[in-house]
Amino acid sequence: MKLQKLILGVIFSIAIYGCQIFKINKSDKHGNRQGYWEHYWNDEGDIQRKGKYKHGLEVKKWKYYDLSGKLIKQEKYNKKRDVIDIKTYYENKKIKSNGQAFLINENDSILHFYWQGPWKYYSPNGVLEKTEWYEKGKIKKAVTYP
Repeated sequence: MKLQKLILGVIFSIAIYGCQIFKINKSDKHGNRQGYWEHYWNDEGDIQRKGKYKHGLEVKKWKYYDLSGKLIKQEKYNKKRDVIDIKTYYENKKIKSNGQAFLINENDSILHFYWQGPWKYYSPNGVLEKTEWYEKGKIKKAVTYP
């Protein structure tokens, strides 16, 4: 009996401690967003997007939702944060489009976001309809499939 109470006490303590560690929407000592964050559409708590920050910059995987809570876009940053894999989704959860974007720091010291390379576009039933090739955000070639 004493062993059961001890085990329950330890589990309870770990649960309380764990909840304190995993807080969302934190900032670091410089005021930059840090760790797991959720951004909301409204005060009712409808999630607009969620993911992780490191020193105020988005890192790893981010998910975006419409007002009804359906996933509409996913972004995955590489380790250097210079390439983002992007997928958009239909309401039926099938992929609408996918491709890459590059974050480039140009001469003006401003980070620019460009679509780059092939982007594929699908029908709502998952059939590839078109591929477009981009160079620094400008379309260079497009192929439509029958």
